[in-house]
Amino acid sequence: MDIHRMLGLVLVLVLLVAPGGAAPVVALPSAEASALAQVSAVVQVAAAPAGNVIYAASCSQGDVQNAIDAASDGDFVVVPAGACAWTTPPGDDSVPAISIDGKGITLQGAGIGQTVITDATGTGWNNSLIRVDGVEGKPFRITGFSIRKAGTVTTGIAIHGDCKNFRVDQNEFDSDDGYTSIYVSGYTYGVIDHNDFINGRVLVFESLAGDESWQRPLTLGSANAVYVEDNYYYSDVFSTNAIDSNGGARWVFRYNMVVNTYCEAHGLQNAGQRGTFSYELYENTFTTADNPRNNWVAFYTRGGTGVLFNNAVINAAGDPFNDFAAVQDNRSCGLASTHWGPCDGTSPCDGNTPGMSGYPCRDQVGRSTDFSGAEVHPQALEPLYAWNNTFDGNPVAIESRDICDLSLEHVIEGRDFINGVRPDYTPYVYPHPLTWELDLTGAPGNQTAQLSWTVHAYLPPTTTWRIDYYTTTATAPLTATDPFSITRAHTLTGLTNYQWYTVTLSAMVGPTPILTDTVRVMPTDIFVCLPLVMKED
Repeated sequence: MDIHRMLGLVLVLVLLVAPGGAAPVVALPSAEASALAQVSAVVQVAAAPAGNVIYAASCSQGDVQNAIDAASDGDFVVVPAGACAWTTPPGDDSVPAISIDGKGITLQGAGIGQTVITDATGTGWNNSLIRVDGVEGKPFRITGFSIRKAGTVTTGIAIHGDCKNFRVDQNEFDSDDGYTSIYVSGYTYGVIDHNDFINGRVLVFESLAGDESWQRPLTLGSANAVYVEDNYYYSDVFSTNAIDSNGGARWVFRYNMVVNTYCEAHGLQNAGQRGTFSYELYENTFTTADNPRNNWVAFYTRGGTGVLFNNAVINAAGDPFNDFAAVQDNRSCGLASTHWGPCDGTSPCDGNTPGMSGYPCRDQVGRSTDFSGAEVHPQALEPLYAWNNTFDGNPVAIESRDICDLSLEHVIEGRDFINGVRPDYTPYVYPHPLTWELDLTGAPGNQTAQLSWTVHAYLPPTTTWRIDYYTTTATAPLTATDPFSITRAHTLTGLTNYQWYTVTLSAMVGPTPILTDTVRVMPTDIFVCLPLVMKED
């Protein structure tokens, strides 16, 4: 919560306290306290967790790679503000500009528009500016960059391996002709949140083949997916979607604002590629702006299963969306796969139920886990469910949009997809736990508030804690007289009972807050059945 903007008055008194030392008494003038009573305090962080801060000398490619090479698991690699162009070796598109190989570190720029990286050279599928080869048990994070496509690089950040808890957040990806901003492949799960994508997308594969994913159970509503949440997308080029997938991908796309683009899940493809395994699309807004591109549907799927709910399509300006979703199987007409052939009863990879034109088609909409690893095998029937989606304010159902009459036998409402609530589904906790980082709780007492907090992230050893608290109704000066504990707990004293206090805890590196959380607490001298603690958004 930005209390200075909200209240229009800045009254921050900083009490620098050594571990175990007493804070001086500081009183606010009563006239000011009548409008806003606020006290800020700084305490040293308790038992700093492992992790050093390594400062890159500049944002140049060489300086950043040198800092990464010097880092160990748990370290912060901090890249200063600046504008730098990175290159990849000529003639070798598989070598990235920057590589993070098997390290669980945080790569942190100075912020969007501050640390600006552009590509100078690069072509080809494997070309990327930053490549991470993740390892199980070594979480990594990339945050605080503007990555802008100026040359011919195809990928901003490429994530490979089997890390199950990565985070890419608070970055900007900008291109004038569309490209893959983030490419995720491997048995790799994590969260991509609070980024801005301008003509960029997220591309998810488990592998080019994807067989391993299709042999594992369906795990909707769990952490076992690539989560894309709380992002902003804008596109004015036809070739870019917000998210695309194949090769056994499992993803969740939620709470995003999407302007002039759509989400996509591929089915069985050429060269042995398996289809997307599962997707969960919910609580998103798809809208339009004045631009020349053609918006067809908000979601287009040709395989796998999942849930679609609480999404809103709002045509505001420019080219409107025609519908909410298109559901089909291209192999019904023999399209999109020369490797697998058409789904018409002649391909051994399909179910080939007698009299049903090959049904079920392998990896089609409404199919899930392979029952065996053989080329010829059945697959579990798991219908795609859709409910409570709206199109320009009106409820909208999904329909089979297959491209020939034969395909209507393959993707059928009531069997392969259902317009209704999935009865056994519960969404995974939101926001994603990897974004929590700092969790502050407060308990009211008689003129006191007991604070405690936990940290779900690495902190630099130079981190200090700052506690800001205020009330808009206090009429007497507030003081802070007790020493602050060096543990992750503190008791605020001298408060006024039955008044709401807003308390913000910030983890500070120098003058900069890197983590914050806020609660509201009402002190009381009696036991009452009231909500005396409220969590701020």
